[in-house]
Amino acid sequence: MIRMRDCSDINQTIRELRDENVIYHFSRDYLRNVMEDAADAIEELLAKVPTAERLAEILSRYFQIGDSYTFELTRVKEAFAIGTMSFDDFSEWDDENVSDLAEYIMESLSAPPKEDA
Repeated sequence: MIRMRDCSDINQTIRELRDENVIYHFSRDYLRNVMEDAADAIEELLAKVPTAERLAEILSRYFQIGDSYTFELTRVKEAFAIGTMSFDDFSEWDDENVSDLAEYIMESLSAPPKEDA
């Protein structure tokens, strides 16, 4: 059990420390360190967030742009059923297609989720 005398000693010590600004400096330094650590953690997290350019690089590797066999159909899909589809109905993907896809993905990720109707 804490005796009254002990409390007065503690209070006196606190008053002395406060008068010498020890508590203020400790608190200020502690908060500065906490804020610096938080800023470092935020910076580290932001460095991991993909940009459209980084996503385009990843997609380019996936689609192997430069030696690509990724094509975009330039006609409607129903042309397959008719039997008139030819190789000329496809265009090879390039960096522009990949950039467009990356930008679309980044915009979609940053947009609020759509509610089901």
